[in-house]
Amino acid sequence: MSEFEKWFEDQDFYTNMRFIHGDKLFDKDDGAYRLLPVQMTYLAWLVGRAGIKEMDEVIKMQDADLRKYEKQIENLKEQLNNMEQCYIEKKKEVEELQGQLKTWKGQSLAAMLHGTCKCGEPWQSIVSDREGFNLLHCCNCNNDRYENKEFFGDHEPKSLRGAND
Repeated sequence: MSEFEKWFEDQDFYTNMRFIHGDKLFDKDDGAYRLLPVQMTYLAWLVGRAGIKEMDEVIKMQDADLRKYEKQIENLKEQLNNMEQCYIEKKKEVEELQGQLKTWKGQSLAAMLHGTCKCGEPWQSIVSDREGFNLLHCCNCNNDRYENKEFFGDHEPKSLRGAND
């Protein structure tokens, strides 16, 4: 029994057709069913099967495309996670710098550039010489110090009295 005949027997109309035509229901001549309704049903069944096979192929191709897009989505999710981690790191850096900025806002420009004296007061720049040094003065305790303009670091005191000393 062919696949078509098995399908035919599962249909609601099979019982009536079998009652009317008996054992001759599936008789064939040269590969075609003798009964016209059975032959017509067989041809429609073939067309339907061809359509189903074609749709199966389309579904297989769509499944392959879907898997490809799923891989792309996974790659994009990974990129997004990396970007989020980078964002979190940069946000932490910004928050840290903002914290430093808040601490600096409380200081004067002189304290940021030159530091503070032993007494805790900021140094004030009062004299700048030609050789790149500033004389810094503390108004609180009257201490003086010299600073190299280029490096803003502590250096040995340099006399300002003249070149002949």
